[in-house]
Amino acid sequence: MTRKPHPVCRATGNILGVPPGTVACSLLSSPLADGVTVDPASCTRRGRAKFSAGNYVATLDWKPAPGLLFYGALRHGYKSGGFNSTSDFSGSQFIFTPEKLDDIELGLKVQQRLGNVDVRFNASGFHDWYDGLQLTSVLIDPVAGPQSLTQTVGKARLWGGEAELIVSPVHNLSLGATFNYFDGKFTRGTVIDSNTVARDVAGASYNSQPKFTYTLTGSYGIEVGNSKITPSIFYSWRKGYFINFEEEPQTFIPSYGLLNGRIEYTNVADTQIDVAVYARNITNKTYSLNSTNGSAFGYVTRFFGEPRMYGIEASYRF
Repeated sequence: MTRKPHPVCRATGNILGVPPGTVACSLLSSPLADGVTVDPASCTRRGRAKFSAGNYVATLDWKPAPGLLFYGALRHGYKSGGFNSTSDFSGSQFIFTPEKLDDIELGLKVQQRLGNVDVRFNASGFHDWYDGLQLTSVLIDPVAGPQSLTQTVGKARLWGGEAELIVSPVHNLSLGATFNYFDGKFTRGTVIDSNTVARDVAGASYNSQPKFTYTLTGSYGIEVGNSKITPSIFYSWRKGYFINFEEEPQTFIPSYGLLNGRIEYTNVADTQIDVAVYARNITNKTYSLNSTNGSAFGYVTRFFGEPRMYGIEASYRF
């Protein structure tokens, strides 16, 4: 895999303290990574790297009775390395190496009728071992400013599971619940943090998503001739979490829950027309989705979810 010369000249008068309009090459050229060359005169660089590997999946299913399935899977995955072509780093961070993953998953699926109640239950658990873990984050370089950088960190272990239960106690009534758990730790590695400081992360938590989430759902279909009116309600909740290993207040996403609703009318007046009205974030919850920590330079950026929204949908089946 070869990267062609990449020009990254930019106007940097305000950053470097030189007169406005002055153009300077912002490539960080020392020390250079193996296989990378930089030409400051033309402000271009060239990199070369080669990556290859194989993947495999082994699975085992067992059905001891109708409506009951146990399964297991062993997987080995590979993600190619690459170039941080949009970053000004031309040293060891310019080329990131391949990522390898070994994964074990165990689970079961149950679909039974208990008396007059239909029950479906699915559950699974996983354990992952990463080697050459790739981590993408935003760095705030004092000269070049914010940059997105994919780094080869080291090793990490991730584990978790999920469960889903759907019950139909009476005709046209469906009640559901899901639960997810996720956790992980770095076992070895060094990461350049948002302030471009190298940090040993061995033993640190692998933060990228909430540790706990759950959803509750309910719907009931009301038959009107050949038509059907189905009101539904959905509630989801997720625990607060840090978006990365730094675990600073600016990178924390607080816990929040969202309530959504929907009423669907199918085969309106015995036609092929379906109509639905919906409401999202009914309680008008203010919640954060992501954050960028630039506190070292006087700012923190947060991205928020949508406010309360209402809408109507219509469709025609040909």
